[in-house]
Amino acid sequence: MTRQAGRTLTDGDVARIGASLAATDAELARRYPGDPGNRQPVHTVYVPADAATPGTPREWGDR
Repeated sequence: MTRQAGRTLTDGDVARIGASLAATDAELARRYPGDPGNRQPVHTVYVPADAATPGTPREWGDR
């Protein structure tokens, strides 16, 4: 049996919170418009810290 959590915020509460954050949200959207989508990483490589050297990126890039 699944029990649903009780709601603690009313629709009015959510609307007031959203309104109070609107200016900040707009400023963040202006400053950080998001990924333009024209450049994405191909893969991620995890290297143990004790194996990483200043030359690690070049070594992996040469593979």
